[in-house]
Amino acid sequence: MMRICAAIVTLMALAGALAARCTAADSIVYSFVALRGDVSTCQWFDENLNDRSEHSLVRQVDALYNRVALPPNAAVNVTQTATASTGTALLGFTLGNAQLCAAAGAIRPTPVPSASAEPAP
Repeated sequence: MMRICAAIVTLMALAGALAARCTAADSIVYSFVALRGDVSTCQWFDENLNDRSEHSLVRQVDALYNRVALPPNAAVNVTQTATASTGTALLGFTLGNAQLCAAAGAIRPTPVPSASAEPAP
């Protein structure tokens, strides 16, 4: 009976640790703007930025009018990743109850290598 109880406690601890790891949140690094919708919204916007058809202009204005300012250091849960046709990395994520998308640099900035230092004499 003690072994069963110990096994159950161990399984519960492992499940709790796994759940905490799965729901670990990223945080917003820069004050950035995100579009409402999933990552396909950002892909469409990026790929149709220069399209001047009436339908595209209406959709672009709608997306920009409903954009969301991302507060720095706010926790977000990344749910999707994609790449635009231009090569820009995009992320779909939730902030509160809103499903948003933005360039990946707003949340996961790409590290820039520092200039190589002169070797010490």
